[in-house]
Amino acid sequence: MRDLRHALRTLRRSPGFTAVAAFTLALGIGANTALFSVAYPLIERPLPIPELDRVAAVATGVKGAVAPADYSDWKRSAQSFVELAAYRERSADLTGDAAPPQRVSVAEVMPDFFTVVRLEPALGRLPAADEEDALRNRVVVLSDGFRRRRFGADSDVLSRLLVLDGTPYTIVGVMPESAEFPAPTDVWTPLVLTGAERSARGDGARRLRVVGRLAPAATIASAQTEMSAIAARLADAYPATNAGRRVNVMPLAQFVQGSILRGALFLLLGLVSVVLLIAAVNIAGLQLARGTARAGEIAVRAALGATRRRIVRMLLIENLALAAVGGAAGILVASGLLRLLVDSMPGEIARAIPGWNRIGLDARALAFTAALALGSGVAAGLLPAWTASRGNPNEALKEGARRTSAAPARSRLRSAFVVGQIAAALALVATGALFLLGFRGLFALAGAHDPDRVLLLSLDLPPSRYADERSIVQFDEALLQRLESLPGVASAAALSTIPLSNNGTQWARVDVEGRPDVPGFGAIAVVQRVSPSFFDTLHVGLRAGRAF
Repeated sequence: MRDLRHALRTLRRSPGFTAVAAFTLALGIGANTALFSVAYPLIERPLPIPELDRVAAVATGVKGAVAPADYSDWKRSAQSFVELAAYRERSADLTGDAAPPQRVSVAEVMPDFFTVVRLEPALGRLPAADEEDALRNRVVVLSDGFRRRRFGADSDVLSRLLVLDGTPYTIVGVMPESAEFPAPTDVWTPLVLTGAERSARGDGARRLRVVGRLAPAATIASAQTEMSAIAARLADAYPATNAGRRVNVMPLAQFVQGSILRGALFLLLGLVSVVLLIAAVNIAGLQLARGTARAGEIAVRAALGATRRRIVRMLLIENLALAAVGGAAGILVASGLLRLLVDSMPGEIARAIPGWNRIGLDARALAFTAALALGSGVAAGLLPAWTASRGNPNEALKEGARRTSAAPARSRLRSAFVVGQIAAALALVATGALFLLGFRGLFALAGAHDPDRVLLLSLDLPPSRYADERSIVQFDEALLQRLESLPGVASAAALSTIPLSNNGTQWARVDVEGRPDVPGFGAIAVVQRVSPSFFDTLHVGLRAGRAF
């Protein structure tokens, strides 16, 4: 406690040094804390599902949807899963009461879906198993967010009716606030498949998503081996539809977030860690410079009987006190960065990112901040404290102590710190410049499409009125004709994926004719379905050949 009081007095007597050092640490600690507060809910716990590491997504191809008949065969044959469940997502028009119509996100789920993801309602009940029947499936479970947006704080919503795409549904339950899978979901309804749908295996029938909870002795790797064997048997049995169809088993957390986001966040964590390292080295260099000025003070303490351990402890506690001030300021920096990030994200996009609503400075983030402050204080203070304690007090007390034999050693150490700090900073600046060049190229590519003069219209046709591909195509063609006839519209096109986005992206394996497969390398293509006028409407030039 005496050392702590002395440290606070020392820092108070050097306000310039204290302010610069605390500000430097605050930037490094604040950036790391902010990114940790983002990375943990998005990467480690994107979904508040019990034993999330035991839940897997099973997909066709890389992350593709599954045909109902394949799902039925998987469910009968797979031993690696305690339970497999299917669901599909769609949008619906909500009408029928005094509130204005709106689009809602619907998750149609099999009865055992809630068992796999361990979801229990906060109010009411879940759909019963027999409500999967087409005549008894008109029940719905609301998300907590949708209930608040549609009904306010009213909890008396059970047994009310919701009209989705013209069909009335009875509200039987409300999920807790933490329920957010699949994201975004406003309501859950039973998944009803017709007899023809259950037996369908073609690519056009692949609309289901499949999740499963691993058996106690199973792992992702063993489940992948088993599912690959099942896929091979189905390919032999149904070559017309299943030949070359691969199955991919991956952790559910990886499925909902994807490898791109995970890799980007880990890269950013590495970069801000370098920022904190530079800050610690900077503080260490400043402390070495102060050590020269305090050589007389240290010599007096040593002459009065202070041991080297005692001097090191005193100087180290000074650095820890400084780090505590920097950590407290770092919390303010992190809070501001998180507020800027969260407020800048559009609500409709934030709802689609699992874990986004849990970004914030919680107890885990504060503990991380405390660990960073402690580590930074030790890293920045240990070597300067040890160097300061090694001086000869007799020499230091003589006239010209700043030119003692210990000075060249401290000077060389300070020089090494400065060189290392500049090298790390230059590497960081170069990396940042590459980021900026990449974004500049991306914006230039987007600008080629003249986006300020392009409007986007998103449509989800109700399956009750558009049940087959032919009716959907007829609607799209009629819509394009009417849009192109509007005043001020130069051209109109239909497309399956918004350019430069990942919304609705479809992936497919590519085999090039006449080119053998390379072991360990799979050619994967992003597939987009477009109408013939797409290239002219979006100003997409062709390198060779012709358009459709």
